[in-house]
Amino acid sequence: MLSSDDIKRRLGDITLLDLDGKQLCVEFEELLDTMDERDRQVSETLDQLLAEVDDLLVLTDELEEDEIFCR
Repeated sequence: MLSSDDIKRRLGDITLLDLDGKQLCVEFEELLDTMDERDRQVSETLDQLLAEVDDLLVLTDELEEDEIFCR
């Protein structure tokens, strides 16, 4: 997978005058696919983190309730 720096570098490497229309489209489609995949992975990671935070909040609420009953 390409990093954001790799994507920037590849965009810089694509010289519009040296490529024909078809080749240029292929290059941009590859870059867009890579960016879409990175976006999907980031979204998936954020969803997992949000689920973990929700679980921690539930546990915190349960601990607080237990403390109240123990007093």
